[in-house]
Amino acid sequence: MKGDMMDYFSFDTDEEGIRFFSEVIEYMTGDLGISEREAVTRVNLKFVGMDLPQDHIVFHRSAEYWARDIVFGHDARWKPDADSEPLPAPSVFEHWLTGRWWWVSYWRRRRRRQLADLIRKNRDA
Repeated sequence: MKGDMMDYFSFDTDEEGIRFFSEVIEYMTGDLGISEREAVTRVNLKFVGMDLPQDHIVFHRSAEYWARDIVFGHDARWKPDADSEPLPAPSVFEHWLTGRWWWVSYWRRRRRRQLADLIRKNRDA
């Protein structure tokens, strides 16, 4: 990947996270045969607006797990490889959208609201 890697991602992470998601993208491009642009867009669409510090649960799975989950969908791990169909590739609009600050900002606010609602709901239960 060229340039500043933080510019590639539509979510917040630390240096370890950057290395981890770079491995995910490398697996997607090398073993799954998709372009780097498509791989970056798929990762961004999956995690847009999230805060992913080093101790986040996302990092408890391997780069291969996330690459396959992002490309084939969450249910693909229960199917044999021969039955796995890749999810549709991101559109040109989705490539463009993941690079826009207002889109990322919207998702950050939305995810924070969801988390606050979940915490409030569990506290009141």
